[in-house]
Amino acid sequence: MNVRTAIFILGMHRSGTSALARVVNLLGASLPRRVLPAGLGNELGHWEPEAAVALHDRMLEAAGTAVNALSGPPDAWFATPAAEAFLAPMRQLIDTEFAGEPLFVFKDPRTALLFPLWRRALADLGVRCLPIVMLRDPLEAAASLVDRQAKAVPWQSWSLERAGLLWLRYMLAAERHTRGGVRAFCSYADLLDDWRGVATRLADDLGCAWPRALAQAAPDIDAFLDAGHRHQRAERMQASRGGVWSFWIGPAFEALSHAGARTGVEPKQAVLDTVGQSFADVCAALLPIAEPADSMIVGLPAAIAAPAVAGQRSLCLVVTAFMLDAVRTGELVTMLDALRGCDTRVTLVSAGAFPEAASRALAALATEQGVELQPCAESALTIEPTFLRTTVELLRHLRARQFDAVLFPDREGPGYASIVAKQAGLALAATKLGVIAFGQARSQRERERRFPGDLVTLSVEHIEQKAVEGADAVLQPPQAVGPWMHDAAQRVVDAAPPASITVVISHFERPHLLDQNLQALTRQTDRDFSVLVVDDGSEGADALQYLDGVEEAYRHLNLRLIRQANQYLGAARNAGIRAAATEFVILLDDDNLAFPTMVATLRQAVRALQADVVTCGIRHFHDADGTPDAGGAGHGPDQFFAGGPLLVGAVHNCFGDASGIYRRRIFDRVGYFHEQRGVTYEDWQMHLRVAAAGLRLVSLPEALVWYRVRADSMLRTTHRHDNARVIASTVRAMPCSALEPLTDFLIGQEEERVRLNLNIEAMRAAAAAHAAALSETGIEASRHALALEQMLEARTKDARTAERYAQSLEEALAEARTARDAAAEYARSLESARAAAEAYARELEAELARRDRVAAPEPPSPDG
Repeated sequence: MNVRTAIFILGMHRSGTSALARVVNLLGASLPRRVLPAGLGNELGHWEPEAAVALHDRMLEAAGTAVNALSGPPDAWFATPAAEAFLAPMRQLIDTEFAGEPLFVFKDPRTALLFPLWRRALADLGVRCLPIVMLRDPLEAAASLVDRQAKAVPWQSWSLERAGLLWLRYMLAAERHTRGGVRAFCSYADLLDDWRGVATRLADDLGCAWPRALAQAAPDIDAFLDAGHRHQRAERMQASRGGVWSFWIGPAFEALSHAGARTGVEPKQAVLDTVGQSFADVCAALLPIAEPADSMIVGLPAAIAAPAVAGQRSLCLVVTAFMLDAVRTGELVTMLDALRGCDTRVTLVSAGAFPEAASRALAALATEQGVELQPCAESALTIEPTFLRTTVELLRHLRARQFDAVLFPDREGPGYASIVAKQAGLALAATKLGVIAFGQARSQRERERRFPGDLVTLSVEHIEQKAVEGADAVLQPPQAVGPWMHDAAQRVVDAAPPASITVVISHFERPHLLDQNLQALTRQTDRDFSVLVVDDGSEGADALQYLDGVEEAYRHLNLRLIRQANQYLGAARNAGIRAAATEFVILLDDDNLAFPTMVATLRQAVRALQADVVTCGIRHFHDADGTPDAGGAGHGPDQFFAGGPLLVGAVHNCFGDASGIYRRRIFDRVGYFHEQRGVTYEDWQMHLRVAAAGLRLVSLPEALVWYRVRADSMLRTTHRHDNARVIASTVRAMPCSALEPLTDFLIGQEEERVRLNLNIEAMRAAAAAHAAALSETGIEASRHALALEQMLEARTKDARTAERYAQSLEEALAEARTARDAAAEYARSLESARAAAEAYARELEAELARRDRVAAPEPPSPDG
C-alpha cells in the first residue's frame, strides 16, 4: 500500500472487537507498541493501545460524559475548542504507537463514541481510515457485560437492561459516525463460524488486500479463534423480551444485522435514526444520574470532582495517611498553593489504608483547595505480598489515566511499581515521575537507632530506596514542587535493537498442558521468537504420540524438540539453555501459560532496564487440567516480587518464579540450575546467585504468566528441609560483605527476641502475681465458704428444732382439736340431756297439776 492505512474497529465492549483486532493483526496489520495487558474476562488479550484508554477517558470527561453513561458526547461538542484540543495528543499517540507502520489496526470500544475526532486526526497525518463496525447479538453482549461486572466489581452489579442500553448507545454511535465513507460490518458469530469468508468480505468492502495470505495466516488464526470462548449465546436466553428490548434494542439489532451478512449492503438507517432519536429524547428528559465510580473503596475518601480546563497541565499527587499529620498537612497545603501558580490541574489520589479521621481530613482539604480527589482503584484480585499491594494498585490506577506528572511520597515506596514500569518501558513513558523526600522509613529508623526486626521492614526499605533511585526527580517539600512542574518534560528513551529470544519449555508427561502452553504462545503480540521444548524422558503413550507431531503442528512457532532421559527439572532447563543460540532465553514450565504480551513486555523491559534477568508477576489459577479462560472461578492471587534486597533473598524468594527472560551469558558466569533429583528451589537459588554476583535482576510489577496451582506440584511434593539446603549452599559461598546487613538484621532479631522474652517474662510474673492473688482470694473464699457452711449447719439444726417444735405444736393442736370436738360433742349431749330434762320437768309439772286437780274437793254449789 502506498498510503498508510489504519483499520479502526468500532463496537461495544464484549462484542468481539478484541477477537477481530487479533485476526486483522494475524492477517498482517500491526498492533500498537504498548497494548493493554490481558485482564479479568479477557484473558486472551485486549489488543488495544494502553495509552488510548486513558486518552479516551479524558476526552469523555471533557465532553461531560463517561464510558458507562447512556448518552453523549453530543455531536456539537466535536466542533468545540475543548474537543479540538485533543487532536494533537491523538496524532502523537498514532506516531508513538504505530510509527512508520504502513497498515495498522486500532481498537478500543470507546472509539465508537469519539470517532469523528479520530477521522480528523488521521486525515491530518495523511493516514487513510477504514472503519469496521463489530456486531454481536445484544443479549449475548449484555449478558457478558453483566457477568464481567459481577466478577470485577461485585458491589456494583448491573441489570441486563442497563447493559443492553449501553450496547445501544455504542452501536448507534458507531454506525452514525462512520456514515459517508468506506466502511464494513462484521458479525461476531460469523467470525467464529467462518473467519475466512469474513476476511474475504471485509477486504472487498474496504478495498484493501491483506499482507498475509489466508492460507499462511490460517494456522495462527485457527489456533487463536475458539468458539469455546463464547460463553454467552442468545439462543440459550429468553427469546422475546419486552420494554427497551422490543422498543429500541431489538429493532436496532435487526437494522444493523441487515449489513452484517452481505458485501456492500448498508444498514437500515431510517430505522436506526428513529430509534436513536427516541432514545436520545428519553435520555434528555431524564435527570442526569451520576455513575458510581468503580474505584470507590471502603476506608478511602470519597471521590471529589473538579472541572477540567483544556490545555492545562495535569499533576497527580499521591497522598497516604502518613502525610496528614499536623506538620505534613501544612506542607501539602503549601505545595498545592505553589502549584496553583503553575497553571496546573491537580488531582489527589489517596492510596493505602485511611483511618476515618484522615479520610475526613483529606476530603475537607480537597474541597477547600478546589482540587479533584480520587481513591486509588482497588484490585479485583488479591495482591501478594501485602506490602506491594498499594504500589501495584497505584500503577494500575495511573496507567488507566493520563497525567503529565505524578508525585509520590517516599515513605513505604508507593511509587516503586510505577517507576519500575516506566524504566522498563511498560507504562507512563510520557509522564514525569517524582518522589517527595518526606523521609524514608529507614532514615527514621536509623535516627531512632532501631534495628530492623523482620523481613517486611527490610523489603519496604528496599522498595523505598529503589523508587528514590529510579525517579525522574527527588524533591524536598514544599518549595521545589512548583519549579519542577515548570520544568517537567517527557524523557525520551533511545530505541534499542530488538533482542533475539528463544522460549525454553521443560516438559514431562503432560502433553495436554504443554499444548495449552504452546497455544498461548501462538497468541503473542510479538512473534519474533523461536521455541525449544525439552522433554525430560516422557514414556507415556499419550506424551510420546503428541511429541512425535509437535514440531510439525507448531512449525509456525519455529519449534524444535529435544529429548533426553529423565534427569529432573533443572537438567531439562539447562539442556534448553545450552541448545539456544539466541542472546536471551525465556523460561516457561509446561503447566503455565503466557499472557499475550509476555514476550513483547519482557523483550522491551530487558533492553530498557539493561538487565541481566527480568522476572515478572504471576497470576495464580486453580485448575489442574483446564485453561484460565475456562471460567472466572479460582483466579488469583496476583503475586509480585520486590527483587531484593539480597539479605531478604537469602531467607525468602523475593526475586520471582523461573518465568522470565535471562541473558544467556550469565549462566557461564554464575552457573546453571542445580540438577538434584527430588529437590526444588532451583529458580530461587539461581536468582540468589545472580543477585550475589552483582548482576542486574529486576522483577516487573506486572503479571505476565498464568501460574497453575496443583496439588502434585514439585513445591508441594518435595521436602522443605531438602529444598532449603540448596539455598544454604549458595549463602555459604557468598562473600561476607554481601551479608553485611545481616549484622543489623540479626541484632534486630536478637533485640526483638530479647524484647519478646522480656515481655514473656513480664507476662509470666504478672500471671504469677495474678495467680498468687487469686490463690489468696481462694483461701479467703474458702474461709468464707466454711463460715457459711457452719452458719448453714447451725441454721439447719435450728430449722430441724423448729421443725420438731412445729410438729409437736401440730400434734398438740390436733389433740386440742380432738378435745374440742369431744367437748363439743359432750356439750351437745348435755344440751340434749337438758332439753330432755326440761321436757321431762314439763311433763311432771303437767302431771302434778292434773293430780292436784283430782285431789281437790269440788266447791259447793251456790244453790247448795
